[in-house]
Amino acid sequence: MRIDEIPLTCHWCNKKALTHYGGVLNTYSTMKTSLKLRSLMLASLFTLATISACTSNETDSLILQDTADASCADSKANDPNFDGTACCIQRNSELSTSAPIVYEYFTNIVNPDITWEVVSGDIEIVSGANSSTVSVRLGSSFTSGELVGSSIGATGQLCSDLVVISADLAE
Repeated sequence: MRIDEIPLTCHWCNKKALTHYGGVLNTYSTMKTSLKLRSLMLASLFTLATISACTSNETDSLILQDTADASCADSKANDPNFDGTACCIQRNSELSTSAPIVYEYFTNIVNPDITWEVVSGDIEIVSGANSSTVSVRLGSSFTSGELVGSSIGATGQLCSDLVVISADLAE
């Protein structure tokens, strides 16, 4: 081997090649063909990934909304001067199609028994079905749904509040 010859390995085509001082490869056409095939394969994979990302899950481009209060602090459920029965549901987390959504139920009923119920839609109660705080998850086919928080007191007072959750496609 001459000093101006350096052994190289084509990592794409797994072949040994020699380069000369001028940079001309003995197997230049083999490497060039292999590089073209690799480029074509990468371009194809990129195209498939892009198409898949655009069509894989429409919930990625949904705008979620609900009717829950931002805060129940100023509601009648927390007003000591209000004589009637009152309840309020506030959301304590972001609306999401991929993570649980947390709602909290407030009422002025003393020592209430609280229950949560999915009235409609692809909504699953993850935890807290019989507590003041519930975690729910939206299903893969979610478009809209309703969740009710209810309470009953020892003397029979009842209060229920409804949360409507809806999904609109982002534009």
